[in-house]
Amino acid sequence: MKDKQYFKKGTELDEGWVVFYFEFEADYIIRQIEVYPTATFFLDEANPEIEGHMLGDQSIRYFDYDPSDIISAEEFFQIWNTRK
Repeated sequence: MKDKQYFKKGTELDEGWVVFYFEFEADYIIRQIEVYPTATFFLDEANPEIEGHMLGDQSIRYFDYDPSDIISAEEFFQIWNTRK
């Protein structure tokens, strides 16, 4: 099994500054967190869609990222473990 990889990407949207966190395994996103100014969405294979937000289906081969977007598993799970 291929190691998991974690990324954090921020962008400005109409809703304000949004931060996306991704956990990749076997080249695909298996968990995703979307942090908006007023809400946070936790998506995974068991819950791939919540209120119009969908778990990404993009292969890591086509994922646009910079080395500075790579984060540790610990950083990802600090956010993931806050879900209710």
